[in-house]
Amino acid sequence: YTAALRNWQSVSRLGGFFSGVVNLSQIGLNTYPVLGAKWTAKGLTGLADGGAAAAAELKAAGLDLGLFMPFTEAGSLANALGADTAKAAWKEGRYFQAAQRVSLFVFNSAEKANRLTTAWGAYNRALEGTARTAADKTAAAQAAKEIVERTQFRYHLDNMPELLRGPVGALLGQFKSFIINEVEFIASLSPKEAVRFGSAVAAMGGMGALLNTAGPDLVNNASLIWSSEKLNEKLAAKSANAPTEAGRAAWRTLAYGLPGTVGINLSDHVGIGNVADITRGLFGPTAKDAQAFVTFVRDASLDFSATGMVSDATKLALWNASGPSAIKRA
Repeated sequence: YTAALRNWQSVSRLGGFFSGVVNLSQIGLNTYPVLGAKWTAKGLTGLADGGAAAAAELKAAGLDLGLFMPFTEAGSLANALGADTAKAAWKEGRYFQAAQRVSLFVFNSAEKANRLTTAWGAYNRALEGTARTAADKTAAAQAAKEIVERTQFRYHLDNMPELLRGPVGALLGQFKSFIINEVEFIASLSPKEAVRFGSAVAAMGGMGALLNTAGPDLVNNASLIWSSEKLNEKLAAKSANAPTEAGRAAWRTLAYGLPGTVGINLSDHVGIGNVADITRGLFGPTAKDAQAFVTFVRDASLDFSATGMVSDATKLALWNASGPSAIKRA
């Protein structure tokens, strides 16, 4: 029962296109602060042929990235624990389970890209100035492994608190290991890395993302003391109401970063979120899912009894409760 709930939560939170897009932000948020622009760019070159050549060289040097991908098929933790692949489920006629695994394709692809980019960049950085002997490559692969684990994390059971390893703890604490790891990562940043991290958050989510980060969000909320609007609400109003299109574009870029230039708002999806995001649903998504379901049933029943039909707002609530919310337009 708990395994089925965890499976549903994984698909509802991670399935679909946008979850993969958000997952790719880890390259900017975690890889770039540690490796810098030069070696992050080098890491991206490893994706040129789908990552096959880079992954093969890393594996030959002693770093098998397949062992560190929690949701992918071959060599993954999920597979090692007996989780089915889409192909296996389809062959056995379990088409619904196969569809669930297919829905995670974009997220899994992003996860592979994150880890390969980080490993390839770190590996080549460690090899710079060496004779690139077999021993050099082995040492570089070990250095790359450490950076991958630092920036993209390890989701193996031996790296999880004992409380989260059992069926009940795993259900209630699902996805909380990412929050814990990301907080630890941010705390470990050197001053130089912290500057890069802040610039990455600003580039991908603008001032909206910075004000939605734990710490600055307290200032954002406190701004209601001297104003009728929060700082992020003022930015949103400016980006929508500036008198010229050029002015609106400039305010969108300031408010939402580079995605804002094309009218996309990722500010709620970049980074670990604000204090409320971190503390809300302390036991993973389970309590929030239950609350959302109860609220939906209550509102839908009132909606139907009053009008005789389900409104668009209720349909939207059902969509948001059962699948990942779409990225907002800026």
